[in-house]
Amino acid sequence: MFTVAILTASDRGSRGEREDKSGQVIREIISHHDGSVVEYAVVPDDEDTIAEQLEKWCDSGKIDIIPTTGGTGLSPRDNTPDATMQVIDKAVPGLAEAMRAESLKKTPHAMLSRAVAGVRRKTLIVNMPGSPKAVRECLEVILPALPHAVEVLKGLTHIIQERSGDPMQTMDYALKKLVEQRVITVEEALSESSDAQELMRLLGHGHARTFNP
Repeated sequence: MFTVAILTASDRGSRGEREDKSGQVIREIISHHDGSVVEYAVVPDDEDTIAEQLEKWCDSGKIDIIPTTGGTGLSPRDNTPDATMQVIDKAVPGLAEAMRAESLKKTPHAMLSRAVAGVRRKTLIVNMPGSPKAVRECLEVILPALPHAVEVLKGLTHIIQERSGDPMQTMDYALKKLVEQRVITVEEALSESSDAQELMRLLGHGHARTFNP
């Protein structure tokens, strides 16, 4: 389960002059993929306003993913990517590249998209187009990667507690479970373990170099 805040950037939508169909598409898809929409807002296409809302949600520590919709093109009021770049700590270009590649199969105009994706603290922000059809196409392309992204951002301690239901279990036992569930690789588990030999014993292998998951 991951938590989602949907942000729609639209001057007309923020004034109540346009129904937010793209935001509804995101909510629908997320609800069918183990996600919970806990926040939603429609804001004007103003760079600082968008940035402030993104910062607020990211810094709350309660949001795993923020899909934005709208404002990714070339018009003077398309400011969502600029606002996103203002607030993120690091970019995740592969997500935007994957969405553009999929959209290019439908229209050459996709190469004009300025959408970006990135991370602030432990929250992933992903810009998507403004049209409901394009939002559906793009979100379905990146969905398979989102759960793993959330798990990496949350960190091993959170995953251990969430998946095991037992915060008192040993770290090595928890790492063993994560390897078995293929959440992390053996190499990642060993890098987190304070006792590699004990971890390999739990995994049923005497030496890390002989283990092939």
